[in-house]
Amino acid sequence: MWNDKVTLVFPYCVGTDDIGQAIVQETKRMIFAIEKPVTNAMLFYASQFGFKPTLVLHIHSYEYQQEPYIEYRGLRYVIKRVYQQSFEITEIQCELAEGQMYVE
Repeated sequence: MWNDKVTLVFPYCVGTDDIGQAIVQETKRMIFAIEKPVTNAMLFYASQFGFKPTLVLHIHSYEYQQEPYIEYRGLRYVIKRVYQQSFEITEIQCELAEGQMYVE
């Protein structure tokens, strides 16, 4: 059941450096999830909006706090679609982040 560990990532700006670039830090929270298959219907409808879901997860609704990224099995994903299936379960559809490298 809830045996997949995922990390929700929320980046935030803490200021700027000497040349005006943002200094970004991240808050990370580990939660449990269930990995679901990406269906053909998901791929079809997502392609109409210009993205390709590569990961679908079910999480507890109360644990999601509008984070834009998720880390799972050493890869970072961008959360593209969030769908609350029921009061307790939220489905998150993710796409592999561009230029993705393995994370710790």
